[in-house]
Amino acid sequence: MSWREFVASLVGSLAWPIAVVALLALLSGQLAGLLADARLSRLKVGPGGAELEWDRAVAEVAARSVRALPTQDRLDNELDNLERMATRTPGAAMQQAFALVERELRRLIEERNVDLLANDRSPHILIKSAYRGGAITKETGEALRGLVTLRDLAARDPSGVTHEKAADYLILVRAVLYALSRPPSPSARPPTV
Repeated sequence: MSWREFVASLVGSLAWPIAVVALLALLSGQLAGLLADARLSRLKVGPGGAELEWDRAVAEVAARSVRALPTQDRLDNELDNLERMATRTPGAAMQQAFALVERELRRLIEERNVDLLANDRSPHILIKSAYRGGAITKETGEALRGLVTLRDLAARDPSGVTHEKAADYLILVRAVLYALSRPPSPSARPPTV
């Protein structure tokens, strides 16, 4: 083996450990925050390496990291998951997509301190309250009502919901979520009475 081959072999064998150490150094603050309140429950060291087990479930750590994402990134992740779900269970994907829209509408109503017009928390009351409270435009309200209607039709006849219909519904959901993320202009608000 020549000295060049030796150096190439050395660099090749050190590349992964150096990359891992550099990555850990860059992410040390985030990793420390995620693991701050986790306790080590088991440590096993053997010939195959070391194994650590934390009290905190992996799902909880994943949920915290998803919640830490900015709202739009989190919504995009959820919608991407729903698009994959739509290939297997299109009706369920539509139902969950509307639940996502309803959650964001409720968040918007709370964020803008909109008073509900009735104690009923149905989507139609939420839409009407959001419009009257100036949180959404008339067009966004109409789009929301359309989503409610399509969701209800899918619930009544799940066998008629195809992957293509669910994909189209998810495109509408993305558009409505985008509209909900943008405040209406003052001229688009309803007249006060």
